[in-house]
Amino acid sequence: MSDDHAAEAEEGSGRAGGGGLPARLGVAKRECEYTSCYCEENVYMLCQRLSKDGVKCYCCWVSNQDKTVAVWRQQSSEESEGLCVWDYHVICLVEVPEDGILVYDLDTTLPFPCGLEAYLSGAFKEGETARRFSPHFRLVEAHQLFSSFSSDRSHMIKPDGSYSAPPPAYPCIHPPG
Repeated sequence: MSDDHAAEAEEGSGRAGGGGLPARLGVAKRECEYTSCYCEENVYMLCQRLSKDGVKCYCCWVSNQDKTVAVWRQQSSEESEGLCVWDYHVICLVEVPEDGILVYDLDTTLPFPCGLEAYLSGAFKEGETARRFSPHFRLVEAHQLFSSFSSDRSHMIKPDGSYSAPPPAYPCIHPPG
């Protein structure tokens, strides 16, 4: 098996019982629209893609009152366990009758997709750091997201007018109408 096919097989092995996913759920991470530090837009694009294939999906915002949430196993981290403290993080959830809930996190080093229990135990830990930066979750159905989500990317602009991270190449997202 070539390295590309091995990576593809590994990405599709997040199924709770092992094996491949139905074709409409087997999105390879490398095929997804992705811009580092723009997780809400990445998930918006992923939800659009999955919804076009008839998949009912949810966008899940992870944050807290202090806007400091600890998420482990993040690919952009330089920490040994992949710890990042984000102001917020956004993931996609899909319920699959035979597999339970699958998590699609474009920023994780965990399998893509990953079963909910495995994702929660890998991405969120117990202990002092976890208590200080505990997550709160907010789910939004994709169809609601499409009708109301807007991102002008202003939260990523520094006082000098430059971006804190390069923005996506596509235009800002606005709701229809």
